[in-house]
Amino acid sequence: IQDGKQNKATPEELEAQVKELEYIFSVLMVKDEETGKYVLNKEELAKSSYNNEDKAAIIAGVYVMNDEEIPSNMYSSNVWERCWQDALGISKSYFNQIKSYLKKEDYWGALGMLSLLGLPYKPALLFAFA
Repeated sequence: IQDGKQNKATPEELEAQVKELEYIFSVLMVKDEETGKYVLNKEELAKSSYNNEDKAAIIAGVYVMNDEEIPSNMYSSNVWERCWQDALGISKSYFNQIKSYLKKEDYWGALGMLSLLGLPYKPALLFAFA
């Protein structure tokens, strides 16, 4: 869907996107079942094929998923969420709905919500606006 084919993803493209979301949220951001917080797997992130910008955005994504403010040495306060919402043209309620699907590990639901909004989507771009 990186080529701009809005809402015309093949089943294979959708499956690949869901698998990438699952990888991000089960290998790179591991949910601590005791605390319910996401923990960055620094070793796996370092080994991943993501570029430095995507890696920085994934780090910021851990804070967002934990409903924590991103440290000011990384990004300005609340800029990540506002930028993400503004760039995609979505409201806070849609952003929170997508986040809730991700927290429930419902990657198809998150992808479906983005698709319903008519957005071309690549899983790594979820954090690209950090």
